[in-house]
Amino acid sequence: MKFYIETYGCSANFAESEMMVSLLLDEGHELVDEANADVVILNTCGVKDPTEQKILFRLDSLKKKNKKVVVTGCLPLIRKDLVNKYPNFSFLSPDKEFMINEAIKERIVDLEILQKPKFIHKHFRFNPLIEIIPISLGCTGTCTYCATKFARGYIRSYPISEIIKQAKFAVSTGAKEIWITSQDTGAYGIDIGTSLPSLLRKILNSVEGEYYIRVGMMNIDHAMRIFDNLMKIYEDPHIFKFLHLPVQSGSDDVLVHMHRNYSVEDFINLVNQYREHFPLSTLSTDMIVGYPTETEKDFKMSVELIKKVLPDVVNVSKFSPRPGTLASKLKKLNTKILKERSKILSEVGRSASFERNMLWKGWKGWVLVDEKGKNEEFKGRNEHYKQIILKGAKFGKKYNVEIVDFGVSYLKGKIIN
Repeated sequence: MKFYIETYGCSANFAESEMMVSLLLDEGHELVDEANADVVILNTCGVKDPTEQKILFRLDSLKKKNKKVVVTGCLPLIRKDLVNKYPNFSFLSPDKEFMINEAIKERIVDLEILQKPKFIHKHFRFNPLIEIIPISLGCTGTCTYCATKFARGYIRSYPISEIIKQAKFAVSTGAKEIWITSQDTGAYGIDIGTSLPSLLRKILNSVEGEYYIRVGMMNIDHAMRIFDNLMKIYEDPHIFKFLHLPVQSGSDDVLVHMHRNYSVEDFINLVNQYREHFPLSTLSTDMIVGYPTETEKDFKMSVELIKKVLPDVVNVSKFSPRPGTLASKLKKLNTKILKERSKILSEVGRSASFERNMLWKGWKGWVLVDEKGKNEEFKGRNEHYKQIILKGAKFGKKYNVEIVDFGVSYLKGKIIN
């Protein structure tokens, strides 16, 4: 059977799509484009309403085409009513990738969350240089705005031995980057008596070769718990100097309403410690504007926080109520206010990115080319996970580079001897 797969959302979703592709290829099925597919697999995301609307539009269009469809990822558990709306589609929870071969043949609806999910070893990668390894499913949070917890459940960590086995296979088959991913990497192991630093240390001790590990998003409350040990691990040259800490608001009052379990000062302290160790390292954060209890004063505190901390990357999202969450019961702010605050904070974030990128002019060092860009350009990453645009490069190669130009969202380099 010929199949096409479409993935929305986070890197964990892309890893799970790779798992499904691996299982389907093992059964002799063929990965093709949508026009030639017998079955379409949609691996969905339910974090934001705009993404949900885009997915619903796709489902409606596939229904009209009478395509055989499998819907997986987070959205089916957030919107269980979809099962009745699309009576011919298969639906799988995001820990049921192992059922994909059955789901493409006949209609299956299985939306129960597994308490002990299976770790599926995969051999397919969308990008042959990048191995995405999920280390756990779920989280420990009770965030008032988040519906992902309905789809992913409480944290369930995969065994270290299985993660190491996948990492070894990846490096032996040409992967140069290992992306450690989950809904909250900082919470890894809390359910099985271990921790993220222990996992990273064992990977580094067990996996030989030239590779670099990118540690994915971690919530601040768990980052505080492991931070000293984590910084020691980050000194290893195999670890990208990249940290994704979603602060969500610059107001402690809003953070309390969100049930985020940390303060703005906690975030600032972690950033300061991190940059003391690694001054040029990449810091990414997320901000929600227009949470229902956010006042004008609260919003201005968010603006001031970004101006003070100067993250390299600021992901700004307008609040959108998600089904079943506590925040969905609160009165929304005016749409005009949402748009205006989003515009202001996005611009502040861009200014912060530009100011950080200024520091890189004239920098020299290695860059690993991991992505084809537009025209004759390629994109690569240095040890601090800064993306650098190059001309005259080759995919998968490592070059000595000098940064010659920069903008809000890019650095440009030239290859040097």
